[in-house]
Amino acid sequence: MKTGCQHVANHQYFLDTIEDFGLTQIVNTPTRGNNILDLVLTNRPSSVLRTEVLPGLSDHDVVFLEIRVTPCKNAQRERKIPLYGKANWDNIRNDTNYTQ
Repeated sequence: MKTGCQHVANHQYFLDTIEDFGLTQIVNTPTRGNNILDLVLTNRPSSVLRTEVLPGLSDHDVVFLEIRVTPCKNAQRERKIPLYGKANWDNIRNDTNYTQ
């Protein structure tokens, strides 16, 4: 944390949260002047293959990341579709003591 910053409590809370969740900051190169404005936080720094800060179109540079990810497909659960047309409504009415 820089010295003389405003809102020290908020900054400390943010840093504590990063530490509590075991996150690592990936971008270590300034992205605007001498400041690192772009944060890339991960709990798997080994999955980051390459990080580059490239010149941007404005006064702000661009962060380029190459990350190794493995997509996973969740198996679709079987859906239950009630067939109300096949219900025995007379038995249901008798079992529930339903009267019109």
